[in-house]
Amino acid sequence: MRKSSFLLALFVLLIFPSAAFAHDFHQNEGLFFNANIGVYRQKSVDRPWQLASLPETAVIKQSVSFDETIYLVVEVGTKQSLWRQQDRPLQFGRLSGVDEADNIAIKIVGSRLVIFSANGLTAKTQLLNLAGSLVSALPALIESADQLSRVVDVAGELHYFQPSGSTVLIWRYDSGWISVNQPSCQNSQVLTTPIVGLFCQSGSIIYRQSFDNWLILALASLRRVYSSESILGGWDLVDEHLFHVWSSGQVTSVQLPTLAANLTDQVVVVGRRILLHQIDGNWFELKWQENLPVIADISGSAGGAVVGPGAGEQLLINSLPPLLSNATGNWQTLTVVGPFSSARQTPLGLLIWNTGSLTQFAPTGSTVFTKVNPWSSTTSPIQAVEIGATSFVSVITQSGTGNVNLYKTTDFTHWSRITLPTKPTFSPTILEARALTAGSLVELSGVITVAPKVVDSEVVYLEDATAGIQVYLNQTSGALPTTTKINAVVTGEVSTSQTKRVLLDTLADLELGDTTTWTPPTINADQVIDYQGRLVGLKGSVTDIETDYLMLGSLKLHFVGAKGVFQKDDQAQWLSVIDWNSSSGKVEAWATSTNYQLLSRVTPSVPPVVSPPTVTSTTTASSTVKKTNAVTKKTTSISATNPTVKTVSNQSQPTDTPVIMAGVQSQNNSNDSKTISMSAVSLLAGLVSFRGRRFRRWLPN
Repeated sequence: MRKSSFLLALFVLLIFPSAAFAHDFHQNEGLFFNANIGVYRQKSVDRPWQLASLPETAVIKQSVSFDETIYLVVEVGTKQSLWRQQDRPLQFGRLSGVDEADNIAIKIVGSRLVIFSANGLTAKTQLLNLAGSLVSALPALIESADQLSRVVDVAGELHYFQPSGSTVLIWRYDSGWISVNQPSCQNSQVLTTPIVGLFCQSGSIIYRQSFDNWLILALASLRRVYSSESILGGWDLVDEHLFHVWSSGQVTSVQLPTLAANLTDQVVVVGRRILLHQIDGNWFELKWQENLPVIADISGSAGGAVVGPGAGEQLLINSLPPLLSNATGNWQTLTVVGPFSSARQTPLGLLIWNTGSLTQFAPTGSTVFTKVNPWSSTTSPIQAVEIGATSFVSVITQSGTGNVNLYKTTDFTHWSRITLPTKPTFSPTILEARALTAGSLVELSGVITVAPKVVDSEVVYLEDATAGIQVYLNQTSGALPTTTKINAVVTGEVSTSQTKRVLLDTLADLELGDTTTWTPPTINADQVIDYQGRLVGLKGSVTDIETDYLMLGSLKLHFVGAKGVFQKDDQAQWLSVIDWNSSSGKVEAWATSTNYQLLSRVTPSVPPVVSPPTVTSTTTASSTVKKTNAVTKKTTSISATNPTVKTVSNQSQPTDTPVIMAGVQSQNNSNDSKTISMSAVSLLAGLVSFRGRRFRRWLPN
């Protein structure tokens, strides 16, 4: 699987205003947007969005990114199945080994993907590790998707907390579930931060001290526990004015004379900050880290709720007026256009919105917010927010029951709507792409094997292990690369031409990778029908020759200057691309260069030289001399134009002469040598047979 190289700072907020919608973003060789009814991808901020190919009526119930691979729970009709990204990132397929079910839920726990599936009353749990190995977790302990929350990672090992009456069975996975402990813990609540353990109805916390050794945490019994990634906190079970804080093994207990457990209705723990809300009153902040801990009244916070923007310990309270705090005890008043219930810190400032969704923004350092959303403030609830160099907001129009809309911004003040595609982009093999109907959108990976100007200046060829295909880009949109044997990805449309071709819109639709090796197959001229779109070593016998092409039987081979290079019956091999020629309506071949391998050449036989009879007629003697001269000259000509075939350097030969690839010898070298030797003997015999005037008449003046 190729790894993600799209480096944006990723902060994802998921909001589910109804169970029907679940939008989110993932990174993997681009930004993926799950819109519940489809999965879209943008390779980079300057590339268009693409729609992945899924079943037509598919609804995405859940998505996660595990080991840089996106997994989808896809529902079609009443059944659900688990899909995952394939080797080509835009291609999704069913995960082999996970059966279709009535209900499927997934959860990442440590280095495993836990997969729960249920058919009727039969439930199954499977585990997928980073190596791609899928196993069933036996015995089948988990009975519902909700119980996945009780599967946790402890020091790199998978554990499951199974309630059993007034106790909890603690299971550890080691090629199967093993029961390792069974502490008393009624109505247990699972904790995952800052320690993994159980909060019991008795007020105690059970945690793993060492391997398979579970103990009660040294902390007073609590009425209820509140936790963050840094601390645990809660009101004392007995003393309603006593509040306990646990941090890295240290316990701080604070007596609060003016506040009590029965006088507060909310406790919020964010980072190392603790806020308590007095019933029908203000929020208070507990400064428990000071030498003399104090409780500070947050003036004007009555009626507001705490909103965490996800940036360290920054907090907001959406009271009237709203308040913002970047540090303990430091609060400032905000000026807003309207109410808000969610917030996200961005590189440029603070973004806030409500469920409607009125969206507001204040630049860094400012406390004044302005309305920025071009979408409806009341009928387009925000589903997800992606913050990065380019940021995105997904909304649902028509009061949350309509179309998916995606908006983007680079400054959080100016937003533009993205037109999401409705036609999927397939990511098939090239062989599969050749079978697609015209107009299909494809993204193909392969190796460029044929450069421009072999068939056409606007055409290259892309091949993978399955097949090859022509790639076309109009020269007004850019110049195609002239390098071959280089990995590439092309994105385009299958053309209507009978020649299988992918049409590119811009040069950006062709992405080049690293150089590679490529060895074309060797075929005979009568096999070309099965090799269309591919580079091959083409072997054949010349049956006809024209200026710029050869005929190898019924196959036309385009070769510049062919008439001055080849002769009939030559056996040779050419590096060529095979494809359909729409002009002729036939499959033809195009030599990629003037290089070739001459395998054999038939040398015309030379008639023997015979001494003429003695005659007295001058006319007859003259005629005989002319015949002899003709024979002698013919023999000399054959010897001069048919030398032993050798490897010829491209640099020492003109382009209209035969060029034989280095390391390949003609198969008729010995025959040529014999022909040259016999011709020399015949010439000598003829010369000796002439006498006096006849011999002198043959010599040039």
